[in-house]
Amino acid sequence: EDTWGEEDYIYTYSKIFTCKYPEKIIRILSSTYVDWSHIEELKKNKKIYESCFLIRKGVFYFDNFNQHPKNSIEIKSWEYNEVTSIISKCKTFYSYDNETFYSLIAPLVGTVSVIIPRDKKTQMDFTRTNPKRKFGISYGIENIVHSINTMHLVEDHLKLFEKKNTNVDYKKYDFS
Repeated sequence: EDTWGEEDYIYTYSKIFTCKYPEKIIRILSSTYVDWSHIEELKKNKKIYESCFLIRKGVFYFDNFNQHPKNSIEIKSWEYNEVTSIISKCKTFYSYDNETFYSLIAPLVGTVSVIIPRDKKTQMDFTRTNPKRKFGISYGIENIVHSINTMHLVEDHLKLFEKKNTNVDYKKYDFS
């Protein structure tokens, strides 16, 4: 941040990623990239485990991590292929990290996705502030039916976001 000049443009990926100059942030980027061929391979995996869970950024918001079933597999790896492979072999994925994209990978591979809430938002509040996560994700265990009933909508929904992000006419912007 100390190397940025007066004329530099600042974009952020999410409201959680801030900088020293929030007044200079132009917009939040909404990048979506999914390796669809990889997802198709993962869909072939059998569900051999009941559940798994991920903590990651949850360490900043929770004091204890006991809101998932006791026999769940903890995902500690940071390697994408390993993480997605584990998720694809589980019936349910629990995430204490409310921002992770893995919560959307889960329904894409047929795994029920549950985000452990760190605030008092409702399912509707959550999807309103996270439009990519409108389908296939349960915000809290009590909303698991929403995740199950909307899993089949996630792929088309994400592909719409991909299309929007790749159809931006950059020629109309002066980046010189």
